[in-house]
Amino acid sequence: MFLLTLLPCMVSAQQYKVSLDVKMEVAGTSTLHDWEMVSDDGSGVTEVILNGGKLVEIKSLNFQTKAESLKSGKTTMDNYCYEALKTNKYKLIQYRLIEVVKITEYSNYYQIDAIGELIIAGKTRREAMVVKAFQEDGIFTFEGEKKIKMTDFDVTPPSVMFGTIKTGNDLVISFSVSYLKSSSVLAEN
Repeated sequence: MFLLTLLPCMVSAQQYKVSLDVKMEVAGTSTLHDWEMVSDDGSGVTEVILNGGKLVEIKSLNFQTKAESLKSGKTTMDNYCYEALKTNKYKLIQYRLIEVVKITEYSNYYQIDAIGELIIAGKTRREAMVVKAFQEDGIFTFEGEKKIKMTDFDVTPPSVMFGTIKTGNDLVISFSVSYLKSSSVLAEN
């Protein structure tokens, strides 16, 4: 009987690791045409707190992808981008959650207003981001997009043919990353 009275006061801290479902897209412009690069490579871990099966807190979340896993389908363009990203020195693009400002529950997803560190080409910047989180069958999927400027990360927009073709400074990073449940513990609320 005593245990039954404690159950409503218990929450479940659960850890999830990135599963095989990762998609990251970087889209931009140039004086010639719009372009995009896509990666389906990444790893990371998140720890969430559930109460009655509902998301109430995200204790930690991180994600990383190899910069050279981003592909446009055009080897020459990829090589210019890797050079601009300094991939010979900085192999990873990373994100680390710093703070969850607010979690809002909707009928089939959660909206998460968060602040995190985005690390590109060795430069770390704090970025505010709004992300959607979906929970289904032991999987949390986080989706969102962030507009950034290359120069904010000390990346010089690539140019070719003596500067006649230039890449725009503005980028949109879109992502969908699924984390598969890996462990669970009960903790007092």
